[in-house]
Amino acid sequence: MTKNDQTASIDQSVDLTYAAISYVPKFYILAYADRSGNKQLDVDYGNEDPDHLPPTLSASLNGYPAMAMYNGVVHLTHQASSTNHTLWHMTFDGTNWSEDTQVPNVYMNESPGMAVFNGNLYVAHQGSDSTNTANTLWYTVTNGRAWSQDKNIPGVQLNGSPAMAVFDSTLYLFFQSVDGYLWYTTTTDGTNWSSQAQVQGVSMRNSPSAAVRDGLLYVAYHNSDDASIGYSTYNGNELADWSSPSTVGGQASERPIADGSSPALYLDTITNHLMVAYPDASGFDVECSVAPSESVPPSVDPTVASVIYNSNLIQAYADCTGNQALNVVYGDKQTTQALLAFLNGYPAMAVFNGVVHLTHQTSGTDHVLWHTTYDGTSWSLETIIPNVSLNESPGMAVFNGNLYLAHQGSDTIGTANTLWYTVFDGKAWSQDTNISGVKLNGSPAMAVFNNVLYLFFQGTDGSSLWYTTTSDGKNWSPQSQVPGVSMRNSPSAAVRDDMLYVAYHNKDGPSIWYVMYGGKWSQPSLVGGPTTDIDHISDRCSPTLYEDNAGNLMVTYTSAQAYDFVVSVVPPEE
Repeated sequence: MTKNDQTASIDQSVDLTYAAISYVPKFYILAYADRSGNKQLDVDYGNEDPDHLPPTLSASLNGYPAMAMYNGVVHLTHQASSTNHTLWHMTFDGTNWSEDTQVPNVYMNESPGMAVFNGNLYVAHQGSDSTNTANTLWYTVTNGRAWSQDKNIPGVQLNGSPAMAVFDSTLYLFFQSVDGYLWYTTTTDGTNWSSQAQVQGVSMRNSPSAAVRDGLLYVAYHNSDDASIGYSTYNGNELADWSSPSTVGGQASERPIADGSSPALYLDTITNHLMVAYPDASGFDVECSVAPSESVPPSVDPTVASVIYNSNLIQAYADCTGNQALNVVYGDKQTTQALLAFLNGYPAMAVFNGVVHLTHQTSGTDHVLWHTTYDGTSWSLETIIPNVSLNESPGMAVFNGNLYLAHQGSDTIGTANTLWYTVFDGKAWSQDTNISGVKLNGSPAMAVFNNVLYLFFQGTDGSSLWYTTTSDGKNWSPQSQVPGVSMRNSPSAAVRDDMLYVAYHNKDGPSIWYVMYGGKWSQPSLVGGPTTDIDHISDRCSPTLYEDNAGNLMVTYTSAQAYDFVVSVVPPEE
């Protein structure tokens, strides 16, 4: 069962926490307990060719696993799924996982923590009910050949599971105390441990996670008062204390961590971003950047406009760094160009009279609409479309020999949430005209099907999908609802093989769904492939549909990490 399956139920007895590691240069790995409660150890491989993934694991567990890179391979440890509280170990060489074997004479509650220090692999854990050592702190060490005797760190009482990180030639071991605060102990020789010390100002639940980036030691945790993720940092200065607690923003503030979960920190060694991975309350995995902050700023709509021009894919979007620059990617050249334009929302594109037309709302506060064209060599000077004022983003389609542009009205002229359109005949734009009786949120989408222009939009209830049509380009039908759809943001529409498709971002989680129309609306279907896994759609993004040169219906979207993805809808992505 894929953990991001909309139909999957979450067994509340399962600890949803991930183990996360960057395995360069091929991919990063997330390991976790299966959501259904069967205690299966599941692994996701990010940034990897899905046709050549390593096999799934044949191991089961209590709690969550731990991972670390040691001697060129990934080491994974976990508590057995049985009631004897034993510790198990396996390795991954980039192709295959080894057999799961027991670490001798180690008994534990909860989950392990791991780190590499002084040429050895350390595993720390809470003691076990089975040996009357619950709430005490222990560790074992391997040199790659054998495991040491399990040893107690005296004077420490903990709840949950420990976390480890190496900083300034010192091994730090973090844990939640029995009173719910964050403490740590350290060693410089791997044998003698310091007295425990408290990270001030932290009140937490579950278990911490630790990592190092650019000369700072980070420890992250699930805040005790709410479903936010907090973190503190330490720069190694003996005269300085830990930083005051901060809260991870971006997606972590919009999609709170699940109650039973702890955050997992890892350093993305390709981008040098310190990432946190966790499941939200619906069981969808979330990954966002702690340092630097979240990859997609809250001010940016990362939706990508896509069009095929001269047999090549062109994509346009707002720069995800937050400067609102209009970027264009040319698929044939694999190059990106920043145009001398800035925008709010996202752009719209359509091919009309042999050139690409691109429109967008200005980045200022006057809500005006701008227009530029591309002839395959260069972009024209941007011009204002006269007497048009809009919120959100435009939608475009070619119908009856003209270019139609639809948009939401504007706060500046008191027409917000109303639907308008203007028409371009290749020489001039028509007067902006209201489609009466329609109320919408977000941005509209347009497509021509069976000589009828369809215009789709989200209703003002924030979840329903509606549409209106015209067969003459002037007179519009009463609005109708597409049944069974619960959506967020804005829809996208396209036609393939005598079927009209509408795609949307699902209301209840970061997945992409679609419906089809050939005289009657189909039931909603889920777009597969990476959209259902680690590389799911960003919260603020809407999907965009287009038909490629091979006749495949494709969807473009931006992931939570600001990576662009193109996935086949028809035929379906495996």
